[in-house]
Amino acid sequence: MVALSVAIILGFLLIYILIGIYSGRVSKATMEDYILAGRGFGNFVAFFAVSATWISVVFYLGGPGWFYQHGYGFAFVPAYCFIFAMGWLIFGKRMCEMAHDKGYLTQGDLVEDYHGSRAARYSVLIVGLICLIPYIQTQFLSLGYIASAATLGALSQEMGAFLGFVVVVFYIWMGGMRATAWTNVLQGILMFIGLAIIAGLWLGYYYEGSVAAMFEQAATDYPAHLTLPGGADAISASMWSSYIFVFGLGAVFWPHLVMRSFAVKSPRFFNKYPLWIFGLYIIIVPAIIIIGLGGRMVMEVEAVDRILPELLVATIPLPLAALLLCGAVAGSMSTVDGQNHAIASMLTHDFIRKTRVLTEERSILITRILVVVVAGIGLLMGFFFPAALYDLAALSSGLALVIAPSVMGALVLWKRATAVGAIASLWVGLLVVVITEWIWVYPLAVHSGVWGFVFTGLTYIIISLVTTPPEREPGGSVIKSQ
Repeated sequence: MVALSVAIILGFLLIYILIGIYSGRVSKATMEDYILAGRGFGNFVAFFAVSATWISVVFYLGGPGWFYQHGYGFAFVPAYCFIFAMGWLIFGKRMCEMAHDKGYLTQGDLVEDYHGSRAARYSVLIVGLICLIPYIQTQFLSLGYIASAATLGALSQEMGAFLGFVVVVFYIWMGGMRATAWTNVLQGILMFIGLAIIAGLWLGYYYEGSVAAMFEQAATDYPAHLTLPGGADAISASMWSSYIFVFGLGAVFWPHLVMRSFAVKSPRFFNKYPLWIFGLYIIIVPAIIIIGLGGRMVMEVEAVDRILPELLVATIPLPLAALLLCGAVAGSMSTVDGQNHAIASMLTHDFIRKTRVLTEERSILITRILVVVVAGIGLLMGFFFPAALYDLAALSSGLALVIAPSVMGALVLWKRATAVGAIASLWVGLLVVVITEWIWVYPLAVHSGVWGFVFTGLTYIIISLVTTPPEREPGGSVIKSQ
């Protein structure tokens, strides 16, 4: 049984190696192809490239864990899904249009082109790196834990994390954005179908398929879990609202998701995306509620993020559990690959290529090497600085909100926007997030990302209004810098 479970996990990882090999063979030796897959994502691939990257292991494991701990406090998820979908429709579509028109590869291209400042590009790069690197640390470690749980420890957590590191690095090295997108399709299908199957199996095992029976027991044993904003460990209403805003709007401006908007073939994709993502959430949110709330009543766990795998392994035969937990492994890989690829691409394109002349081949090689370095840093951080999944996800989304105002200014072609305003706003916002996350923690019970967004936006507007904007072309590109 254990040997078969190990074989299932290893076979699953082998599929990604084969996808990487194939994607490498059909790729072109250009930075545009390596970073954006030639801007050729159709609707099907684009949907999974965005959704599977956004809905990571944080949602797959952290979602049931959150409901296990807080109950209906998790109900903020449909609300932030709505904000993300609308933000993707409005801002994602506009980013896609501008990237196709002007050839942008990264957020830094957009911000520098509109504000006419290399320093603005570097500032966005630094905030983007700070935004993404801590998030990566959760992914490999979670992957390792899942592999260990699915094999009853035959694969240690460290070995599972290392195997995931090797596989992710390999297929990004081989195929860049194209490999991450094609693997995202498989990962997304495994995640979304897996959650529904797991919820159905668990409900059938404990409650003979009756949702009503589960809620009746919950009303008796854990009534606080069925109230807003949650159970005994409930968050305040202001923090509950903060999570809606941070996870909803912040994720729109994650550097790796911005790059995915650049890679979409047609802006028309964004018109239908809200309906598609709402349809998906109708399936997976009830599944998470069933797993998290039901798990609360039958099992005690040391770490709430582990309720799904522990419940699954305790309920069904181990090989079947391993097969279904491949969806959780997919959840980790579908996010960490995009983040690693984005960081490496940004470092090469937004910094190294701006300081020296490089051929396309040399640029791709440097980006590949950086993929290994960034993934290695994330792996080590996961081992030495483990953290709760949702906490780091919220921090990452909050830091992405610091980037939002200067990007929004470019997207709406705000004529008064200046480089000084963009640069100052980014550094002020970063400082505010640091202060309200670790020093004056969550003033007024409002998340640090919200405070960062407010001060970033105010700084951007005020300083832009009192400084002289550059001369711009009709499309927004700066003609002559300040």
